Amino acid sequence: MIWLLVACNSAPSNHVRPEGAPPPLPAEPAWATVRSLDGVQRLFGGPFRCRIPDGTVVDFHPNGMTRGEPAFRGNWVHRGTELVVEARQEGVELVYSWPYVAFTHDGDWMLATPHGALACRPGHEAAPGPSGPWLEVVDAGGGTEAAAKVLSTATDVVFAVDGSVQEAREGLLLRHRPEAAGRAVAQHLATGLGRPVSLESVPDLPAPYQLIVGE
Repeated sequence: MIWLLVACNSAPSNHVRPEGAPPPLPAEPAWATVRSLDGVQRLFGGPFRCRIPDGTVVDFHPNGMTRGEPAFRGNWVHRGTELVVEARQEGVELVYSWPYVAFTHDGDWMLATPHGALACRPGHEAAPGPSGPWLEVVDAGGGTEAAAKVLSTATDVVFAVDGSVQEAREGLLLRHRPEAAGRAVAQHLATGLGRPVSLESVPDLPAPYQLIVGE
């Protein structure tokens, strides 16, 4: 019984509260440099280079071959709005299936997938910028500008996008995929906004993170 009580008391809460003084808000929200990208299909017509969500830089060749370091070799195909790669990475056979929404961010062509964003550039000369988790901000009656400004300083989020408007609700809710570091992002938001943030793990979320901003 004592062990059960200790286990219950030490279990992580699904609420994160502010810690310390909130830092000054930057002038621009997180999506100030993010735009929807039309004509992304042009990327796949020639050689291109991407930093995939785990940080590996991979060259994609027009003949369907991929090469990257360390020891990344494979084949790729593009179907509609999905990039599929069958590869051997450091001796392990992997299949990546990346259904994406396309954005531009700081000069990169971002393929925003449920498992993280790929940062890509045409050709094999320029090195793409950061890749990894991205976040959709949803307005549920609370106004999203302040949250988006706090997110622009979050180190665990590559970029954020201005999402849809939903039915009004109370509070802040951060939904995240099970593999995403939801608690770290929630703590950054809670401290930056001076408000508690609720956490919810959602396996089939279309983005690594989704922040719902209520009243």
